Amino acid sequence: MSSLRNYEKDWKLTSQKLDENITMLKYIEKKNNNSFLLHVSVKTNSNKQEIIMDGENLTIRIRSKPIQNKANKELLDFLRKKVQLPSNQVKILSGLKSPDKVIELRFPERIDEKQLLDLLNLE
Repeated sequence: MSSLRNYEKDWKLTSQKLDENITMLKYIEKKNNNSFLLHVSVKTNSNKQEIIMDGENLTIRIRSKPIQNKANKELLDFLRKKVQLPSNQVKILSGLKSPDKVIELRFPERIDEKQLLDLLNLE
């Protein structure tokens, strides 16, 4: 009887960890085998460029001010270098004039979420 209780306890802990991992990746949406959508919040006029994982949100800090599209250009260039893609494979789908953006990353070959997290240094 006690082994059954231990099994149930272990199962609950495992399912909680899986739930946490699923919600942690809320900002990454797989579009197809080689394409992802990143849902990010952008903070402009920062001291340095960095990607911050804050619970369920992905925040990207960049140096430029949101004037004459400079912040969007810096954001795309920063992400392009991080994930090692050509400029025509990284684009903003929505949020051009908003801090909340949806960015598409198209890879030449199949890639999974784990590999994307590694490229973004978010392990």
